Amino acid sequence: MAEVPQQVRIGTCAWDKPSWRGFFYPTGLPRRKELTFASNQFRTLEINATFHGAKKPSTFLKWYHETPDDFVFSVKGDQIVTHNHALRNAEKNVAAFLASGVLLLGEKLGPILWQVSEKLPFNPDVVDAFLSTLPHSVAEAQSLVA
Repeated sequence: MAEVPQQVRIGTCAWDKPSWRGFFYPTGLPRRKELTFASNQFRTLEINATFHGAKKPSTFLKWYHETPDDFVFSVKGDQIVTHNHALRNAEKNVAAFLASGVLLLGEKLGPILWQVSEKLPFNPDVVDAFLSTLPHSVAEAQSLVA
């Protein structure tokens, strides 16, 4: 079997970091240019804002166009799924999350991180049920939002 080449991408969580202004970001760089600047320093960044609620499709397209062609985003799943509903009955909320515009990132869509609350006790049945609702490909994800 042929070995599949692996890529290691170095990035950080989010890019909208006020404490980075004047240190990582050059003094005077407009906030609207921070993603472009950061995406030229890192090969990946996490979109943390999606954890806190749906973004507009136009926002995902804007992020897509502000980053280099070989750039990949890690997208944090919505807390409605992981925290509010504790992974239960996730089908509708996962589909809504994907339909919000996440898939517009196209080839720049990397992993989706579902950050589970540390207060959620481990229950293998709940985890298995949740994992079974997740798409395993972009085509499966697109079928959920159609």
